[in-house]
Amino acid sequence: MSSEKIGSITNSALFRRVVITLILLNAIIVGLDTYPQIHARYGQIFHLADRIILYLFSLELVLRFLGSSPRLAFFRSGWNLFDLIIVGISYLPSSEFFTVARLFRILRALRTVSVSPDLQKVVNALLRSLPALGHILILLALLMYVYAAIGTSLFGQIAPKYFGSLHQSVLTLFSVITLEGWVNVMDEVVPQMPAAWIYFVTFILFGTFVALNFVVGVIVNNLQAVEIEQRDDIAEIRKTLTRMETQLQSNQNSKPDEDSSTPQQKLERAS
Repeated sequence: MSSEKIGSITNSALFRRVVITLILLNAIIVGLDTYPQIHARYGQIFHLADRIILYLFSLELVLRFLGSSPRLAFFRSGWNLFDLIIVGISYLPSSEFFTVARLFRILRALRTVSVSPDLQKVVNALLRSLPALGHILILLALLMYVYAAIGTSLFGQIAPKYFGSLHQSVLTLFSVITLEGWVNVMDEVVPQMPAAWIYFVTFILFGTFVALNFVVGVIVNNLQAVEIEQRDDIAEIRKTLTRMETQLQSNQNSKPDEDSSTPQQKLERAS
């Protein structure tokens, strides 16, 4: 079987559905195997199913390799390398360490991202947002450092449990920025320093609402940019196909019509 035919099989929607079904089934088996009672009762079945799925995963990788043109194109895909590593770990000898490493095959469930175009757009948007998100995180870290230093100076003697040192203040502010239990922290400080509410309210406004909204805004903007690029790519493909079709029609129309004269008429014209 030629590589083109194998490639058409591995790129088909049916093949992808079968692979994703195996991935989800593998994830379910690994999850159920973590329950001691279920493992004691169905451990042998789970082991047999695990080996069968592992061999099917290996067959999938072989087919994808044979369907790649050229062959080395298989190793240029990050997902293919990820699958190859996970399947390779599953073939390592069983031991205390490798039994844990063998569970990394559950990460193959992440390959469901490659099936859904919407998930692909979200992942692309997240990857494109990383540089801008890095700048926002730096700004947030500076804000947290400044507030931690202020909190240690103001509340270190009042609430040493939360602001006794700089690193403790950073941990406290990290819990505050998640809006988890910050009222309890403020209630311990405010009775002894009534104006302390300004500290907590301003930090929550700047740290939580402003910074996190920046993060959401960056991701949403990049998601829209990815959608616009995909639309532009589709539009460009349509324009290219239209130009090719127009060029083909013009070439056909420019060909001279075949001479429909009879042989006797052709002889008379020749004489």
